[in-house]
Amino acid sequence: AAAIFIVINKFAAFPSCEDYQAHGCLMPIQALVEMFSLVNGISALLMSSEGKSILNGPLKDFFSRCICPHPPSELFQELLTRVPELKLRAESDALDPKAKLILITTLQSFAECLEDTMNRPTVSCPPEMRVQFMWPMMVSRDFLELAGSGHPLALVTLAYYDTILSWGE
Repeated sequence: AAAIFIVINKFAAFPSCEDYQAHGCLMPIQALVEMFSLVNGISALLMSSEGKSILNGPLKDFFSRCICPHPPSELFQELLTRVPELKLRAESDALDPKAKLILITTLQSFAECLEDTMNRPTVSCPPEMRVQFMWPMMVSRDFLELAGSGHPLALVTLAYYDTILSWGE
């Protein structure tokens, strides 16, 4: 539970494009990569034996399914179509083979995360909010390095994710 609250605090303190220099953060992409690493830590906790008790403890409603799903927003519906389109672009562009594989895999996981959160509603929150936490758990370190180096399609992928973050603020 503490790890989850640390990540929520990190999301809340994330610098915006308008004021990132005022916060002393000259690398907003690096700040986002750090958040992905924190969320990956939650994933490791949830997969551990201690994590199994979280799924059955006081926070179980956060993870449980519901019969009455939250309706997805227009933003979410739009991302459901745009992420696969970006994946097709990555597949067709003449890119370095390693970068191409990383991007295709990452975009596939993003599309699957969007579909999964839509198809498996929970009691606690709409699909957009769950994507904020679920997709970073699926992202590889290779993708984070690609984005950190400024690769254009990796940055566009993060921009798509950032629309979800913006919705959640």
